[in-house]
Formats: sequence, structure tokens, C-alpha cells
Amino acid sequence: MEIIEIQTDKNISNKDKALKKMLKEVEHTSYEPIHTIHNWLCDQDDEELFISILKSGKTISNAFNYAGSKSREQAFEGCAMVEHDQVFEWVREYYLSDATAVARVTLSDPGERARRNLEKQNKKLKNAAVIKTKKKKNDIDPNQTTIFDFM
Repeated sequence: MEIIEIQTDKNISNKDKALKKMLKEVEHTSYEPIHTIHNWLCDQDDEELFISILKSGKTISNAFNYAGSKSREQAFEGCAMVEHDQVFEWVREYYLSDATAVARVTLSDPGERARRNLEKQNKKLKNAAVIKTKKKKNDIDPNQTTIFDFM
């Protein structure tokens, strides 16, 4: 893989180059998990990790997606609970692997997700009500006498 040159000055360490690259990546995002990963990476002292961060195509977003796909593998009935240390291990694994492009994890705001689920439930209830209404109309025979006919 190609290593991105941040500056041509030979005196700058790989860590400093990696920190500059990552800072450019996160300066326009407000998504907290990306910043959490960034902060963890900044606290590391692993030269091999910083060299991997400098590789072309390696991004914090892709590291996040990689960790998300790993957590989905552990999910039970659509739910996964993962400790930070495990996520950081996956982030490190991503950077040290040859993977670059990782399928994007669908990030939607919980309110939006709840709204869509509510719409689905309302649609199901509406369809069920229509079916019940139709059955009631079909069950009544207009020629059938009722108890009120005898009053």
C-alpha cells in the first residue's frame, strides 16, 4: 500500500504525521464515536499502528465501520453490547490489516429509527383494521333476521 506523505520533512515522526492526517479527518465531524476512536488513537505509542494509519485509504470512518461489522457478528437478535476495549482492539486490527474500504454502518438517529418503526406499526394496524372491517361487512347477510326484528 502507498503511504501518504503529510510533510516532506524527515524529522517529523510517523506519529506526528498520523496525528495530522487524523485531525484532518475528524475536524468536520461531530459524531462522538469517531472522536472517541480518534482520541484513543492519539494516546497510542505503537509505531506500527501509526505507519498503518498513514497508508492510503485507511480512515477513522472505515475503522468505525470495521468495528461495527465485527459487533454485528456478535449480535443476538439484533442487539450487541461491546466494551470499549474490544472496539479499540478491532480498530487496531483494521489498521494493521490490508482492508481499506469497509461497508458503511447505517447510522441513523434513534428518533428517526423510532419514527420509522412507529410508521410501520401504524401501517400494520391500519391494514389489520381494514381487513377486520371487510370481514364484518361480508359476515352480515341482509336477508337474515335479527333480534330487533321481533320487537
